[in-house]
Amino acid sequence: MPALIEALRDEDEDVRRAAAWALGKIGDPQAVPALIEALHDKDWRVRWAAAEALGEIGDPQAVPVLTEALRDEDAGVRRAAAGALGEIGDPQAVPALIEALRDEDAGVRRAAAEALGKIGDPQAVPALIEALRDEEWWVRKAAAEALGKIGDPQAVPALIEALQDSGVRKAAAEALGKIGDPQAVPALIEALRDEDAGVRKAAAEALTKMLRSSDTPSAETAALVQRHVPALARTAARQKEYGLLDATLQFQASWRARQRPWQDPLFPPPRSPVIVWLERVGMAIAVLLLAGVLALLGVLIAGAGDVLKARLLPFLQSRPVPVVIGLLLLLAAVAAGIEALREQWLKRSQR
Repeated sequence: MPALIEALRDEDEDVRRAAAWALGKIGDPQAVPALIEALHDKDWRVRWAAAEALGEIGDPQAVPVLTEALRDEDAGVRRAAAGALGEIGDPQAVPALIEALRDEDAGVRRAAAEALGKIGDPQAVPALIEALRDEEWWVRKAAAEALGKIGDPQAVPALIEALQDSGVRKAAAEALGKIGDPQAVPALIEALRDEDAGVRKAAAEALTKMLRSSDTPSAETAALVQRHVPALARTAARQKEYGLLDATLQFQASWRARQRPWQDPLFPPPRSPVIVWLERVGMAIAVLLLAGVLALLGVLIAGAGDVLKARLLPFLQSRPVPVVIGLLLLLAAVAAGIEALREQWLKRSQR
């Protein structure tokens, strides 16, 4: 250790850089003051290695000098400083990292977004939402991932909008799943139909996570999700997302149990005698009406037998055999339906 710290002052920049790298791997906080000093080295590679090493050691006393390094003339040093601040995770670095989201170098902006996600401070959310409109897709992706890690619901509308961004859709779906706000359910259902398999999988996993983490949601949240359950179940079945379908059906069963806590979930509730009586009366009336119509048709057919024979036989003879067979099958089906209704009415009347 002392020899490596001494090597940080070697006249050869490669030696200084190697010493800084080695001190980072060792991870001893005793090296922090010397590495802080190395952040002012004239060679950018040494400064870069020192910033990396400070991030690996993770000592908060390096935060002030690393925030200064976010304004280094070299973009590589600025990227390393942002990464180191993310590894240390001190909220004091958040304002400087928010400022770094507007850096001219896209790599620095991405490193700053990643660092803010690791720190997880909600004060970074507005700046990260703004970063979702960055000109570079990998910066937008890092911003979406950071918003998912922070988990603040105020980011939900912007992340829903990001589901339309070709480079960010997957990260946006994952972030919405981590946040777990039910307002995202309709947009995630739509994402299940995305042309990209990765996006579809991310949306399915996000919805599954939301449904399974909602064991005791508020009544308002549960009602909001429940409104979309039919569409969700249909889409999950169509896309063969069986894990999501299972979670959806479980959520629906749980919702019904909460709505009717007095009802045994394994057995249907007993029906009211009034309902049973009305069903029987309604079935009887329907059968009587049907019997009356059939009787009337029988009378008409009997009274007009010659006319029907004169018209029906030529009609059937002029039609192809498949059509005639189809008509006979249709009449047989009608007769079978009438017989089924009659049997059902008889069974009900015998109870």
